[in-house]
Amino acid sequence: MRQPESALRVARGQAGLITTAQCARLGISELRIANLVRSGLWHRLVRGVYDCGEPAVGDLHDHQRRRAAWLGLLGAGPDAIAVGMCALALHGV
Repeated sequence: MRQPESALRVARGQAGLITTAQCARLGISELRIANLVRSGLWHRLVRGVYDCGEPAVGDLHDHQRRRAAWLGLLGAGPDAIAVGMCALALHGV
């Protein structure tokens, strides 16, 4: 099974994470997501947010900070905003 390239493009800009809503906009069905999870290519982290298995880019600790910030932001929904340390991590500070 191959991962949808359109989903990987989105996930690369979000530390390897993507939401079900983003997948729906890309035409990726919930059944396809379930199959990707079942095959081990994707992992559900929180409700509606998946890890696409993209490798860390750059410094591992910076990547982990950005990833934690993205997870909180994506997991909180479309109206969420990043503030404080999360915002700094997303801006590479």
